[in-house]
Amino acid sequence: MQPEIMATDIENAYLQAPTTERYWTIAGLEWGSRKGTKMSAGRTLYGMKSAGRDFRNHLRDCMWTLGYESCPADQDVWMKETKSLDGVICWGYMLLYTDDTLSIGPNSMENLMELNKYFKLKESSIGPPKLYLGGKIPEVIMDNGVWSYAFSSSQYVQEAVANVEKYLKERGAVLKGNATSPLSAD
Repeated sequence: MQPEIMATDIENAYLQAPTTERYWTIAGLEWGSRKGTKMSAGRTLYGMKSAGRDFRNHLRDCMWTLGYESCPADQDVWMKETKSLDGVICWGYMLLYTDDTLSIGPNSMENLMELNKYFKLKESSIGPPKLYLGGKIPEVIMDNGVWSYAFSSSQYVQEAVANVEKYLKERGAVLKGNATSPLSAD
């Protein structure tokens, strides 16, 4: 039996985490009668020095609350004992990287909905994975007849090369064709 795999993105991820830094501003015209009031940020904002750490720590605390433990080999892989539909005890996994979420196991959709109680998920992104961390995830049947997912970074690499080519073109340069090494003596 194949495991259920579901993916989603966490909406406005950083805004959901409390900040460990103190940032102050003075309210502008957009605040109406509060114009001129000193205000502090109570939540992490994208671009703050500690935003990534604060969000990750907040997400970690949530995963512990949900009964997951972090994998010793990779702290972005979370695991929890669960039961398959036929009652066999197995592991359910949640792969978390910033706001990208991949749930693997017999109760993947339920696990995502549990996470949704703590973090608002992008409804339009919930479903079987098509992309994860910039890589395509096609369904495949292997030569031995086993159904599986594959991971291809070709789309990510093509977009990275296109970005480099655009950057170079703006500066009047181009990538060298048929290079024998990444760094040439020229």
